[in-house]
Amino acid sequence: MLLEDGLTRGLVLNNPAMISHVVTTCVALTVCRCPVKFLRLAVPGALKKGEPADLTCEYDLEGETLYSVKWYKNNVEILRYIPSDAPASPPLQVFDLVGVHINIQKSNESYIHLNKTDMNTGGVYGCEVSTDAPQFKTVRAEKEIRIYGRSDITPGLPRDMFLMFK
Repeated sequence: MLLEDGLTRGLVLNNPAMISHVVTTCVALTVCRCPVKFLRLAVPGALKKGEPADLTCEYDLEGETLYSVKWYKNNVEILRYIPSDAPASPPLQVFDLVGVHINIQKSNESYIHLNKTDMNTGGVYGCEVSTDAPQFKTVRAEKEIRIYGRSDITPGLPRDMFLMFK
């Protein structure tokens, strides 16, 4: 129902095409008015096993206050930065995950340094940035890292047989 001043008080949608249009419009409006945006997510596409890696997440808060920056590997959180947590707890927290070797001394909310890579390091890495009240807007970008090199064990061969061919 549209009021005389053009505001919507309520709307009953019986037509599926109309529901789709309204949802699409709302999503488009939300995306366009988002006060935070990604400038760049730099993640190496391919690395040789054992090499270090640098991941960078650049964003623009467009005047809003930062609530958090979270990093993920395959949708599992590996690093969290919440500035409002300080001084009660460290604002930067690292979570252990097989194959992810974060050097916390060389890392911050926008940058992760991996000391080394192994065959478990490969996967999809994402950076998620959220603003604080009153907007609470979140954006996320993801990129894949592939690791190449020989595995320590060749699948299907017994270990001692593998060592003969090494």
